[in-house]
Amino acid sequence: DDLFDKDTAGANFGVQLNLDADLKNGFTFGSQLSYLGTAGLEKNLVTGVRQTATDNGMSNISDEIALTKIFVAKKVGNTTVKVGRQALPMSLSPLAFSEGWNVFENTFEAALIVNSDIPDTLVVGAYVGQSNGSTGDIASFGDLRVRTTASTTNATVAGTAYMLTVQNKSIPMTTVTASYYDLANVGANLLVTEDIGADAVWADVAIADKSLPMGLKIGLQAGSIMPDDATATKFADTTALGIKVGLAPIKDLTLCAAYTSVDGDDNKV
Repeated sequence: DDLFDKDTAGANFGVQLNLDADLKNGFTFGSQLSYLGTAGLEKNLVTGVRQTATDNGMSNISDEIALTKIFVAKKVGNTTVKVGRQALPMSLSPLAFSEGWNVFENTFEAALIVNSDIPDTLVVGAYVGQSNGSTGDIASFGDLRVRTTASTTNATVAGTAYMLTVQNKSIPMTTVTASYYDLANVGANLLVTEDIGADAVWADVAIADKSLPMGLKIGLQAGSIMPDDATATKFADTTALGIKVGLAPIKDLTLCAAYTSVDGDDNKV
């Protein structure tokens, strides 16, 4: 089929309502109600949808509504604790974050602690249990998962993920972010005899400032995921790194060059 054929196209029509409240004494409440329908686009423009609000399709109005956020937060001094269904930003949780490429971003069942007592530094701790994912049913929350290219195997985290991130801006024009994750009960489509644990680390250095010549921006990233038992049939240590350089030499022109490398095992997750 051609690129713009009805048979190759999918679409949704969605509305999100964010409701926030100040509960006093440092407590705040937040929620997000999502309506996800089609507005009749499937009649003559598309044949499928990008996301759904339930597994039942969209035959009833109740099938088109989902509670995608609901949380309570408490601030004490320079520390904020946020518990419930919420979005996680990529800048502070680089390996488990809310992706905005689809109709609606995914959210997480999580507890988040953010502290700014140290000058120019954010210290973030998180307990992440479930997510609704960026595709499929946004109303159903399940195990954390990632799609891989190793025999179309899905790696899942049946347990929880614990995260610690430190982000520092003490160096002029530079933001340094370092994250550590502890993953429990990692499995691969039940293709291993037992679930194992895994550690993951991430480092990110972003250099940018209006005073740099020609709008120069530099990004350096590196990360590694290390299963506790690297000899298991379907798991292997994986390390990745990347560098990106951007320039804006004249108005309305941006140039960018990037290089990435991944070291792993093509036959394992």
